[in-house]
Amino acid sequence: DPFQLRVRIPQALLDRARQEKQQWRFPAPPPPRPPAAPGTTANSVSGAAASAATGGGGSVVVLSGVLPAAPVGEIKERLAQLTGMPAARQKLTLCERRLTARTVLRDAASAAYYNLCAGDVVELGVRERGGAARK
Repeated sequence: DPFQLRVRIPQALLDRARQEKQQWRFPAPPPPRPPAAPGTTANSVSGAAASAATGGGGSVVVLSGVLPAAPVGEIKERLAQLTGMPAARQKLTLCERRLTARTVLRDAASAAYYNLCAGDVVELGVRERGGAARK
């Protein structure tokens, strides 16, 4: 069954895109939450605002209709259409509570390979190209 996948865009990436004058179209981060009133819980905020407010700022993009058999490369293409960030520059990292190390998603693997399902959050980063300097 298709599911919704949340992609967290950290504040550092938003700042970097603005600083480098990239033409990426990231959604604006939500406004800061007011402090909780006495006697209420801080968990009363729901949806994307709650997930964007936690984790040091940034914003969240929700991809709906993701199929478990969809390759990660296809998910990156859909994300590229929404944000303008080329799929070749994207690095998606699985933010799992079960693992201590973060898992970088490979383009050829499917969403089912990583057991992605509704409610999971992946983090968007920039794929850095590198190598030894030529002499």
